[in-house]
Amino acid sequence: MESNVSDMIMASIYNEWELDADDRKMIDEMGLEGAEAICAMHVALGHMFAHNPQLAALWPTTPNKALNNLAPMDVIRRDGMAGLRRVRGFLDLTW
Repeated sequence: MESNVSDMIMASIYNEWELDADDRKMIDEMGLEGAEAICAMHVALGHMFAHNPQLAALWPTTPNKALNNLAPMDVIRRDGMAGLRRVRGFLDLTW
């Protein structure tokens, strides 16, 4: 049952962020560390944009000056786990 709940949580985040099948597969292949990082990012974005959940949902796919004008998902696609750690670290410092 635990796996089903975690699958549902990840699917919910993927849907909210409008990630395509390739992005979902890439993150799923990162295993537990990838899932934990995505969940932590989701929580941080929820706090940062508590006044506007739509902004929280758009943030992962919107270019960001702090990430050399790349969208966070672009950094993750380009750098894999290292990119995911970088984006998560950025969010950890901002909220």
